[in-house]
Amino acid sequence: MIDGVKVPLEETTNDHYDKLMDGSIIHTRTLRFLGVGEDLALDIQRMTYARDYHKIINVIPS
Repeated sequence: MIDGVKVPLEETTNDHYDKLMDGSIIHTRTLRFLGVGEDLALDIQRMTYARDYHKIINVIPS
C-alpha cells in the first residue's frame, strides 16, 4: 500500500542466501513496487516454503 492505494508487486530480484560465521543462513529477497509516497505498508498474503519456520520478517525500506 502506498498512501492508501494498493500497488501490485512489479518484480522479485536479488534472491540469495548468505551463511554467517555462526552457521546460520540469511535469505534475502528484494521485492520491487512501482510508486512513491509517504505512508507505506506491506501486506504479505502468502509465502510458501517446504517447511514451517515461525520466524519474524524484518522489512527494511530502501
